[in-house]
Amino acid sequence: MDRRRIILGLILIWIYHIDCELLDDVCFKDDKECKRPNIKTIGNLQHGKCRKENILRQLRGKSLLECVKECLVTSQCIGINYRKAWPLCDVVGWSTEALIKETGCLYSDITTWSKDLAGDCKDKTCDAGKHCKLDDTGQPICIQSYCAGKPLISNATSTDKFGMHRDIGKGNKYKCDDGYNMRGRPFLVCEMDGTWTSLFCCIPNKGVVDCGDLPRHCPSGVYTTVYKFDVNCEMNIDRSGWTVIQRRTNGATNFNLLWDDYKQGFGSLTAEHWLGNSKINQLTSPKNYKLRVELETFDGKLKHAEYGQFRVGNEDSNFKLTIDDYTGNLGDAMYNNNNMMFSTSDKDNDQRPTSSCLSSGAWQGGWWFNGKKSSLISVCSLCNLNGEYLREDQNSNVYKGIVWKTWRGAWYSFKSSKMTICPVDASCDDLSFNENNNNDY
Repeated sequence: MDRRRIILGLILIWIYHIDCELLDDVCFKDDKECKRPNIKTIGNLQHGKCRKENILRQLRGKSLLECVKECLVTSQCIGINYRKAWPLCDVVGWSTEALIKETGCLYSDITTWSKDLAGDCKDKTCDAGKHCKLDDTGQPICIQSYCAGKPLISNATSTDKFGMHRDIGKGNKYKCDDGYNMRGRPFLVCEMDGTWTSLFCCIPNKGVVDCGDLPRHCPSGVYTTVYKFDVNCEMNIDRSGWTVIQRRTNGATNFNLLWDDYKQGFGSLTAEHWLGNSKINQLTSPKNYKLRVELETFDGKLKHAEYGQFRVGNEDSNFKLTIDDYTGNLGDAMYNNNNMMFSTSDKDNDQRPTSSCLSSGAWQGGWWFNGKKSSLISVCSLCNLNGEYLREDQNSNVYKGIVWKTWRGAWYSFKSSKMTICPVDASCDDLSFNENNNNDY
């Protein structure tokens, strides 16, 4: 009888040690509450293996059991990676990638654990990107915890030791692939609202064809093209891939210049400038482009015109303009500039049979003037964005300033203008800004 009791006691001690060893796997050594979790069975632990793909959340200072609980309350979690030596918890989402070998890491499928570990959150379902927690009244609620969408990253690889993760408020470090160089800081950040922000982009070492060739997450700024000249690219959230060919803001740059100036371009790409007719020709010759014109009044009103067809010919054609397919709220003031050649004060290419448009004393700068006689009057142009910059208190002579007749008439000179182009086949989203869509003042 005594012998049986001794054997039974040894068996119970052996079982106790097994349970303790298992709990040592899932709990910190001094965590007494963790070691009394009322777990009927411990989930399957695959030592020496991990998942590298689709890490939803990456949490430090958690025990394995706490990591399991985080997975159970996180939407789309299918398992965990756990590195006890760090300690580091990966809450992992679904992936087609197989487990990989990694010393010091273990993987556990969440379906092998009891849902009861989630407590009052066990029956709460949260949308992608969120996890369940108890509010101040003890009620389960869903809060944002990771970025659910796929980040717009191309030509780059994460350099984080344990793979890319999606935690809100945290960043992932990247490097560009071979043949590309980095623009910006090498981080991809999951914002607090669950959206991604890239602080960098990877561009080809050889340059880009135009701004539409850039990845959408690239920052705005000056980039080098394959044609070996620089362009200013607008890469905002609501519009991306537009190349700036003209900008007026304050009159700091003189636009009343000659043929060669307009041919080569002038000004600063980050301020007032004309990109250059030869460069615009190089950009628009290989494929179809669209043009967007944006104007601002001195009282802050904004309007735009967009043309679905825009091309500038070479110098042999005197940089002949092809423009058509108007949309917008500025009014079509460029319809009579179509098929016109570019003119400057030292090179007259307009349609006036005797004098030139620029010799009249009203028009200034370089533009695609018409001047063909129609209904007993000679219409040089209904617009000129390269005219003299006039201040708000300066009274404009007819057509003298930055003019777009179909909005404010021939006497009004605008505060700012911008001309941007984008390939028709590129995804250049329309700009969202506070426009006055009425035709009045």
